[in-house]
Amino acid sequence: METLFTGVAKSHGVDVGVVHRYSRERDVVVDAAVILGFALVYAMVAYRFTGRIRKRFPPGEPGFWVMALTMAGGVSLIGVLIGIFGSIIIEEYRLNSAHLSYRMSRLPFREYWVILFAGGVIIFIFTAWLRKLMPSRYK
Repeated sequence: METLFTGVAKSHGVDVGVVHRYSRERDVVVDAAVILGFALVYAMVAYRFTGRIRKRFPPGEPGFWVMALTMAGGVSLIGVLIGIFGSIIIEEYRLNSAHLSYRMSRLPFREYWVILFAGGVIIFIFTAWLRKLMPSRYK
């Protein structure tokens, strides 16, 4: 990487330290928009899934919470994986390059995937709780 940074610094006439500093910066607005956009879509998907679980189990049956907690982990994991893939696509489009190199490891979905996974589980459980409060259409 040092050779790359030195080459970039020479070709642009700047110090290597400036190249190092810029290589670590991210566009916070774009990152926030990507994360919030995926969170909104995830919340709608979670609401839909918990509705299906709610229809499946009659009121008072503990199977609702067992299924909701199990699905929370699975759906959140799939959501994080889709988020990683989507953020890679957006980053490639934003940089107009299919070569992300070291920038790949700095994508927020890759760097903070555990936090995003836990957030997805919490959103799913919250939507399950909202669905549990709603009148059941169990037949």
